[in-house]
Amino acid sequence: MKVVNFIILVMALSCPLATFAQNPDKTKAEIQEDTSKQQDKEKKKEKKYSDLVTDSTKTMVGMITVHQTTDKYYFEIPDSLLGRDIMAITRMAKAPTGAGYGGEQANRQVIRFEKGPKKKIFIRVVNYINVSTDTTQPIHTAVVNSNEHPIAAAFDILVTRPDTSVLVDVTSFFEETNQAFSITPSFKQLYKLQKLEKDRTYIESIHTYPINVEIRTVQTYSVTPPSNSPTESARTPGTVDLVAGVSAGVITFELNTSLILLPKTPARPRLFDQRVGIFANGYTIYDDNQQRSEEQVLRCDGAWKPRMKQMLRDKGKAN
Repeated sequence: MKVVNFIILVMALSCPLATFAQNPDKTKAEIQEDTSKQQDKEKKKEKKYSDLVTDSTKTMVGMITVHQTTDKYYFEIPDSLLGRDIMAITRMAKAPTGAGYGGEQANRQVIRFEKGPKKKIFIRVVNYINVSTDTTQPIHTAVVNSNEHPIAAAFDILVTRPDTSVLVDVTSFFEETNQAFSITPSFKQLYKLQKLEKDRTYIESIHTYPINVEIRTVQTYSVTPPSNSPTESARTPGTVDLVAGVSAGVITFELNTSLILLPKTPARPRLFDQRVGIFANGYTIYDDNQQRSEEQVLRCDGAWKPRMKQMLRDKGKAN
């Protein structure tokens, strides 16, 4: 009886082992089947161009084609625009009392759109601080490697039109805090701005033209309450309590950001003259021939000048 029980026990233990021995081949097949099913699901999830850009979509064609569907804004970025320098100038279209005047510059950056991994579009902020103009010199590589441009934003590519353009959703980007296209951190510290109130922040409008895109947003920030101390010395030094912040606890700005396409080939740099009211940037120029670095302040109008000439010439022909 004991022998019979022992044999039954051995058979019971060997069955799972036999089953387990057969599982690897079956598991591989299941994995392949699951993988194909997952790929099919992903293909079904991928939206087509016609799913996002419908008959009810308002489309504006320009430097960047802008699509508006209800409260969503899409940028259709052409492949020819990737890697191009774009000047982003943000101005206060409307300012609260005591925080400047409408039309004043709030921020200025040079940006580039570029394709990233995992179906992403990046916005890089290009900092022209240290430059080396001669690409044949070894020092040029050293300067480039020591001045990596930061990635300010990343967008999921929703639709890719082969050899034409990519479609991305920019709604949340412009409705949230982004330092590249908004007021600067020093401005926020000066006026004691705190959290961006998303329920009172929205896109007013986006318009596109042949060489520029105009984005107007309304942004509302909460502020640090003013000090209850009657003495001026007790307040936070270097800060200003705005009337709107004291009365309502929040401050609202209306900002306008201009994205201006710069030419592929920049014009010859010219030294800045303070008597001319034009943008200027300071550079540190590295050169192997000089064996030293040289600091210069250059005018930024050179990049626009050829395009402005062409625009005036076209306008003259039209007239």
